[in-house]
Amino acid sequence: MVIKMNKKNKQIQNKLTLYMGFLYLFAILFFGLILISEKKKDILLPKIEEKIKNYVEKNYKEEKENLKYNNLKRKGDVYSLKVENKKNKHLYFTINYEKKKITDTYKKDYLEGNTLNKYMETKLNKELAGKENTYNKYKVAYNTKLTDMTSNVKRKLINKNYNIPIYTIEVETNYNELNELKEILNRLTIYTKNQNLYPKNYNLTLNNKNITKSMNIIIDNDIIINDIDTVVLAIKEKDTNLLQKLNIKLKYLN
Repeated sequence: MVIKMNKKNKQIQNKLTLYMGFLYLFAILFFGLILISEKKKDILLPKIEEKIKNYVEKNYKEEKENLKYNNLKRKGDVYSLKVENKKNKHLYFTINYEKKKITDTYKKDYLEGNTLNKYMETKLNKELAGKENTYNKYKVAYNTKLTDMTSNVKRKLINKNYNIPIYTIEVETNYNELNELKEILNRLTIYTKNQNLYPKNYNLTLNNKNITKSMNIIIDNDIIINDIDTVVLAIKEKDTNLLQKLNIKLKYLN
């Protein structure tokens, strides 16, 4: 009886050993295939980089002399190449290669200048962050596309001359009566000048305890500086013709 039990236990042990052996072999094969697959993807890097560069040569001939390539990177099955402007690394676009298909962000990021706008906006707002002010909100916003700028302005930006009047300053503050408007606008332009900022315009939100009097005003900086009394008159009187002439957009929020 004991001999039979030992024999049976040995058979079970042999089966378990065989099973564990198969499992171990399967694990080696499985992870080996993954390793080979990943290695193969890395081996393809030079070939894919060449394809991407040929893509740039073909599609962006007019700009290729102004471009420089970063190193090709891979994340999973997606290969990405960052392509920068030679004069300004903050103006760039990304080319992605996935499943033999190439896509890029050239139009939005490079041609329209989205990456450069974001950099300039972040840079100026970071400089403002530590400075005291009495406003509920005071921040710089770049909303103008490179494609809408003159060649002269575009050249200045690429050459890192950022502080030119092409951006908006978004401001939010409180007021009680419209008689305060001239003082508010004067104080705003002085504060802005003291920050060495030269905006194209302001997007000014004026909050009032009486919500029907809260308003939003979009107004050019030069108009405030050169003709503040006419600006105040146009807003107080809600003079449509005068507002239009001064290129002021006035909207009551409630």
